[in-house]
Amino acid sequence: MPGTTAIPAASVWPVLARYLDRDLARAAVASELAPSGACRTWLVGMPAPRFVLRRLPPGTTAERARLVTAVHHHAARAGCAPAVLANGEGERLTLDGGRYFQLVQYAGSTWDRHAVPGPRACAGLGLALGRLHSALAGFSAPGAGPHLAFPADPGAALRAAYAAHDHGACAHATARQALAAKLRRADALSGTVLETLASLPQQVIHGDVHPGNVLASPSPGTRGTRGISLIDFDRTRYAPPAYEVMRALIYCVRPSGPRSAFEGRAEAFLGGYLAARPLSSREIETMAVLFETVQLLGAYGLGACHGASAAALAFGEARFSLLYWLRRHGFAVVELARQAAATAG
Repeated sequence: MPGTTAIPAASVWPVLARYLDRDLARAAVASELAPSGACRTWLVGMPAPRFVLRRLPPGTTAERARLVTAVHHHAARAGCAPAVLANGEGERLTLDGGRYFQLVQYAGSTWDRHAVPGPRACAGLGLALGRLHSALAGFSAPGAGPHLAFPADPGAALRAAYAAHDHGACAHATARQALAAKLRRADALSGTVLETLASLPQQVIHGDVHPGNVLASPSPGTRGTRGISLIDFDRTRYAPPAYEVMRALIYCVRPSGPRSAFEGRAEAFLGGYLAARPLSSREIETMAVLFETVQLLGAYGLGACHGASAAALAFGEARFSLLYWLRRHGFAVVELARQAAATAG
């Protein structure tokens, strides 16, 4: 399988032995998948692929690991994600060597993470996200869980990040320019706008919907779309669901170019979502400015100068470029959401 490295299962055998019959665990073949963020994963076969073993990111606390697993399990029970298996002690989270593991049911996928999806795939993704949000709306997460919040001083993080680059030896002119532009806009933010955004109702969301976390079944799903589910709940948190709708639209629908180039796909995505999970008019009207404000206030990969990696800087600059797209097309997305809501209603 592309993107994998076959290794003996001995390196993960102590964990697999907590889930599987001893002989099956020893006979398993594990192929480490290409890295995805800070999480390591192995495709486990006996001999055909059956499971994915996930080691949660370094530094994951016990409370955080329980939250991530509980949300994933709840989503799986609603048919929105692959099942998280229980180990021999009946737990869906396994601690080994000071690190937390999950064993997840393997599911093949026809979703091409590198391609621009067509309207049908966009509708299916919107429907899947709407169903997930509906399933999580009444979910009582273990522990408080992180909530989306806005600082009392909106420009504080940006000023600190800019100060890190404000010296003669800094070679990151583009990062300085991006931070300076963000800081000017942050300082101009209205307190009324921030209060309005902070008052939006929040619920548990996936937190990291992007093409690499989307699975599409090769068999037809509801309403003629492929059955689509989501994986990797490591960044789950509380936030207004419309925030994740906007984020998923940008990362998965890939609305580049003029409005005419992406309108059909965005309309399909929003229609699919709103068919499964209604948004209030207040949520729709604020969805673009909410996402824009969150992107504006974060320094992301631009907060370090000495020793800053090229990848981190590129990530931060890409996040900055989103602000231009949002200023140009955010209203169009809100308009399409209004139309989709009227149709769904």
